[in-house]
Amino acid sequence: MMNRTLALLAIVGLLATACRLPANTTIDLSPLFVEIGQFPEGWSDPYGISVARQGPLGGAKYQFRMKTNYQAPNNGAYQDVRLFRDPSEASEEFSRQTQVLFREEFQTWHPATEINFHSAIAEQYRLECAEDGVDMLCIWVAQYSMLVVSFQARVGSTLTYAEFSNLLQSIDLRFEDYLSATSHSD
Repeated sequence: MMNRTLALLAIVGLLATACRLPANTTIDLSPLFVEIGQFPEGWSDPYGISVARQGPLGGAKYQFRMKTNYQAPNNGAYQDVRLFRDPSEASEEFSRQTQVLFREEFQTWHPATEINFHSAIAEQYRLECAEDGVDMLCIWVAQYSMLVVSFQARVGSTLTYAEFSNLLQSIDLRFEDYLSATSHSD
């Protein structure tokens, strides 16, 4: 019985590691992030972009993840990019993120009609806002092939709807360029 259990654990371990990138693999997703100069004056990126590797248990099955926080007085923005093995896993993550980020328990979410944004290249995206004090918390989640991106910030006092829209358009263009470049290198 003990040998059978050890063999089963070894097989599970091999399957789990076979589905992930090797630990020393680096993928540069930084071109997909908003540059601080694209934010209005007063914003900063104090920590830079950080890499988050997939944990061994549970959660999303991403292969690689990068994220960053942008800051301004009385505001902040967050961008997260995750790479998956294939578009179907990315689609599952898109669904998972929209369920988690747009929960109705604490806030009422509504389509962000004040934000003039449309992506012609994302497989799917969702952009909604909810009241957050005097501002609106706006969240955008999108799937581009094997990638899922989320971007969120409070819009109102230190970031206008037009500025938020410009940031989304910048990210969308970055994904278009990145996907075009990676499809030509295959």
